[in-house]
Amino acid sequence: MLDYIKNISILYIEDEKDILDYVSVSLKKYFKNVYGANDGEDGILKYKQYKPDIIISDIQMPKKNGVDLVKYIRDIDKDTPIVMLTAQQDKDELIELINLNINSYILKPIKQEVLIKSIVDIFIPNYQIQLNENIYLDMKESKFITKQTQILLKPKEILFLSLLYKNKKSTTTYEQIEYIIWKDKIMTQNALKTFIKELRHKLPENIIKNVSRVGYILDIR
Repeated sequence: MLDYIKNISILYIEDEKDILDYVSVSLKKYFKNVYGANDGEDGILKYKQYKPDIIISDIQMPKKNGVDLVKYIRDIDKDTPIVMLTAQQDKDELIELINLNINSYILKPIKQEVLIKSIVDIFIPNYQIQLNENIYLDMKESKFITKQTQILLKPKEILFLSLLYKNKKSTTTYEQIEYIIWKDKIMTQNALKTFIKELRHKLPENIIKNVSRVGYILDIR
């Protein structure tokens, strides 16, 4: 699994303690930051506290159920991925949740391999990202691919390029780069300059362009 996928933060919400403990331990084998919550209200508190990269939640819970939880989060946050855990009898609630823009759902009882794959697929939805008709990013193999060559990149480099591509209609700011690439570490100017310089040496000329005092854009015309 790619390093930056290992470092994502997960909020797992489940009211049955045995299941919460078991699944949390399983997730911690693959992901660095896993936070547990035991009902919908606790889930909202933990969401505000940790600002996780992804939320995994049961539907049927006391105090605040999964539908109300998702409604609350989607009112203030349209982007954080949400995976719902559902039993067969949750059909009506699941339809409502799909309309609230959840990313995925998994039938209970939970299979570990299905849950892990669902999480990874959200963060690497396509193993190859086509930058233009001649250039690809291979997210699985961490490669920059052109018709002439394949360039092996570090996980942080491939993540940086995919971030620039995601923001292709705007400038990727220094703040975004620090938050997503450096995560909970401090990004110094020297560290960023060294990172960009090394990456530019690997790539065709002028693909990464600096926007003074703002950040970077990807020039793939």
